[in-house]
Amino acid sequence: MTLYIFLSGFLGSGKTTLLNTLLKTYKGMRIGVIVNDFGEMGIDTSLIDTFDLEEEIQELKAGQIFCSCLSGSFVKSVLAYREIKPELLIVECSGLAKPSGLRDITRAIDLEAPGEFTCGGMVCLVDGERHMQMEQSLMVLTEQMEASDVLLITKADLLETPARDELFLHLTQRYPFKEILFSTRGKFDGDLLDLLAKRRDAYLSLDTDRFNGWGKKGRPTSFVITPHRRTAREMHQSLTPYLGRLYRIKGEVETTDRGSLFFDGTSAGIEMRKPPRHMDPGLVVITHDQNLQFELGFL
Repeated sequence: MTLYIFLSGFLGSGKTTLLNTLLKTYKGMRIGVIVNDFGEMGIDTSLIDTFDLEEEIQELKAGQIFCSCLSGSFVKSVLAYREIKPELLIVECSGLAKPSGLRDITRAIDLEAPGEFTCGGMVCLVDGERHMQMEQSLMVLTEQMEASDVLLITKADLLETPARDELFLHLTQRYPFKEILFSTRGKFDGDLLDLLAKRRDAYLSLDTDRFNGWGKKGRPTSFVITPHRRTAREMHQSLTPYLGRLYRIKGEVETTDRGSLFFDGTSAGIEMRKPPRHMDPGLVVITHDQNLQFELGFL
């Protein structure tokens, strides 16, 4: 029987980093991977260390796997592993995943392939830098945490002790029965599969009516921009003023002095580095700011 688990967490919280860590941790197992990108470009797949993977990564984009537009495709992606029979199937959710539909999805998988797959639950990555600022305004963060059995506070190395303690206290008071751990660059104390084996059913008790829809701000928008070529420093400087108005910006851009670079940004900042492998050029932007696409179109 194939155990499938979900990695959730908001945009830029470190899901792909955790996925790469898990692929190394469980390299003795036969593993399958499904990756969901909210935007129209599948970027995260290009960032996965595939050297230990025997099977092709299944990719779903332009939405989130728990909505009606992609849930059918997701079930088919899971069932595609029936002949391969991996021991572990890791699903990296979109940062905007709304797992209130997970219960129906697991039932659909059980009906199509009885006794072949079992859901091992969900882990949610909590962005240590940004969570306290975003939680009140983004209902999807709460939905992901409540559907998860384990909460990993990421970027622990970037937090000052008071902020670290405040966030941990906040989460433990709110979720006293969940496993809550700190994580740095995908590493944490403990074995994730062991942690999930203790509690793997939080999604079953999720109040789906409470999380119906996207909340007051509505559904975020996603678009792709292709900036004019310039130096890496100039590109970085031109993007920085817009970071406070977006949730995520990432993708490959050609610069005049350093060639192709991967830009990876959130409202907390933006990094640039050589891409691990070539991907389609362009920057995916996810935001609630309806004016941003027009403004970024001039870059």
